[in-house]
Parts: sequence; C-alpha cells; structure tokens
Amino acid sequence: MIEKYQNYHQRKLREKLPENISEGDVVTNKDPRNSVRYLIQGMQKKQFQNTGTFFGRGYLLSNLKTLKQEQLDAIPDGGLIR
Repeated sequence: MIEKYQNYHQRKLREKLPENISEGDVVTNKDPRNSVRYLIQGMQKKQFQNTGTFFGRGYLLSNLKTLKQEQLDAIPDGGLIR
C-alpha cells in the first residue's frame, strides 16, 4: 500500500515539472540579474545557498536550463543546498 502511494506521489510530482526538465537538472529563471540557481532533486527545486556552493559542487553555467519565472514557481520547493 505504501509503495502504491509513493508511486502515485512521484507521478504527480513529475507532472509538475516543465517539459525538458528532469531529475538532476540545474535551473534558473530568465532574469540575467538573478543569480539564484536550483537543483531538481526528488522532483523538487533545491536552491543553492550561493554561487560558491553551485560551482563548488562541480556545476557550470553551461549546465543551466532556463525557465520562465512562472514555470520555476510551479516546482515545489525542496530546501537549501549548503
């Protein structure tokens, strides 16, 4: 029963991700003045504490996928990456 619930919950969360965005992607919004970056993990967006954390984890700006702010807002928050 629990497994059935977890599968349903995962499917529902997956439906909330924008097209071409999947687990493990790093995303940001289209505002070039905004330096906030997120990791998609557990079908949620987890915010990097700062750019040092982003680069320190081995990510590059070329890894970023850009979303409209409305798309980013629709992804559930998953906390902070320190």
